[in-house]
Amino acid sequence: MPLDPYQQTVRALSDRLVEAQAPIRILDAVKWDESIRQAFLAAGGRELPQVDRSYYHTRPLAFLFALFVLGTALLGHAFWNMEGAARAANSTQFLKNLAIMGGLLLLGLTGPGRFSLDRR
Repeated sequence: MPLDPYQQTVRALSDRLVEAQAPIRILDAVKWDESIRQAFLAAGGRELPQVDRSYYHTRPLAFLFALFVLGTALLGHAFWNMEGAARAANSTQFLKNLAIMGGLLLLGLTGPGRFSLDRR
């Protein structure tokens, strides 16, 4: 069904709003340092901040550990194949591993905090 002129105008404005908000959503999702945030805002939000590989020092390791914990949960605590007390115990361990994985993913997304040992 083709759009009438009003709907085409609304669609065009909506697409422009989504496009304008994309860099801001990326900036909020990554939680960059204040200096990088200021550089982004100084450019008027028209270009993404320049960050190099060293900025993400902690992040790759957190993602790698998250994959390891996921593998451990799936292979080591397959509670769906068990019954009775073993099922209950492995279900608890599986959920614990998922919680740890969530923390590692959060660390990977937000980076090290101000109390981190690798912070310079």
